[in-house]
Amino acid sequence: MADTTYRWEEISTGRKVFWVIGICVLMMVAILVVVHGRGVLDVSVDRATFEEQMLKFTSISGLDTTTSAGITSAVIKGKLIVLNMNDRKVDALFRDLPVELRATNASQVETIVWLKRGSRVYGHYRNGGDATINTCEVTIIDRARARVLAVRQFEGSLPPFSTKSYSASGSLPGAEITTWLTNLPRR
Repeated sequence: MADTTYRWEEISTGRKVFWVIGICVLMMVAILVVVHGRGVLDVSVDRATFEEQMLKFTSISGLDTTTSAGITSAVIKGKLIVLNMNDRKVDALFRDLPVELRATNASQVETIVWLKRGSRVYGHYRNGGDATINTCEVTIIDRARARVLAVRQFEGSLPPFSTKSYSASGSLPGAEITTWLTNLPRR
């Protein structure tokens, strides 16, 4: 049986580069898996934490909407929660916010963000299918005052010019919403 051990000096430069790059790529993949897994875990923990209070967060009695017409900017007070009003759950966008904005339990929530997701038909494909744009109405609410602070409409990207399936839509406007919420002034 031949001895297949090599000393570092005996390995060609090409193989050294290959192995170093391979190890770096594996490390990056491992880091991404850990970070992504931690983010998914954070959202599921938050959902369980807020589940009991979901009715209070999604149906606020005496909600004052009189000052919200046309206001697209607000001051974020304290920590917030982001709710998908279509399914009455914590929205996945909540995980994308900076940690300093996210409430970790119901008692920390001072600002509530409602997302009403939808779509609108932009056009039609030759096969008759709809080309749609994803939309999202974002409502920011001051929990203590039961008052709407701002309402803003967002749209995702345009749908593809052509599709192999019956219909298609553009991307969701998640990044734009996250950027807007993150850049709003805080108190």
